Amino acid sequence: MRVAARVILAIGLLGAAGVVADRVAVGIAEHRAVDAITRDVQNASSPTVTIHGFPFLTQLAAGSLHDVTAHLPTITIAGTEFADVDVAAVDVGTTQPATVHHLTVTGTLPAATLERLIAERTGMTFTITTADSRVIGSAHVLGLPVTAVVVPHLDAGVLRVELTDLTLAGAQIGSDALPGGLAAGAHGVVVPIDALPDGVTLTDVTVGTDGVRVTATGTDITAGSGALAGATR
Repeated sequence: MRVAARVILAIGLLGAAGVVADRVAVGIAEHRAVDAITRDVQNASSPTVTIHGFPFLTQLAAGSLHDVTAHLPTITIAGTEFADVDVAAVDVGTTQPATVHHLTVTGTLPAATLERLIAERTGMTFTITTADSRVIGSAHVLGLPVTAVVVPHLDAGVLRVELTDLTLAGAQIGSDALPGGLAAGAHGVVVPIDALPDGVTLTDVTVGTDGVRVTATGTDITAGSGALAGATR
């Protein structure tokens, strides 16, 4: 009985050591992924990466991580600032070139980004707010208040925001009645997001509490030597 107890104790200690080693390894991999994101993604601030599933070392030996998620408070894509970015990757390859079976990226175009994009296209300074699942823009033209509902939508994979339900001094008007750049912008301001990996496309856009929430997805993507590959180097 004493021998059996010692054997059981030894197995338990070995198992605990294996768990510790596994957790240390996954921690190192997550840290390397964070370093790679910070290095490779423009204006990525304080990213976090989580490699899910246990044991990690078994997944690593098999050459594929089942479930990897990341969160980035802010990033810049093609000069466009996004906030509250969430990344979910399924079946991430651990060899070069790294591959991802399925990828979902969701981020928010905050009010400040929308204000800048509209100003660049229309020459008008709008103040953007969100209320009741709508994005509202307000400005002044010739001293008179102008309001508009800012409607985001996807057009053949391109993200646009349009100015609709325009009012001038409380009276509803058509976009043709607006001056120059504002009239053109009312028909669709293109949001530049042209730096997505091959195979990743914009698939959804909704209005959130802090701005416009945009989702991109892709299947069977080659991630190359970027952040995902950095997780396992």
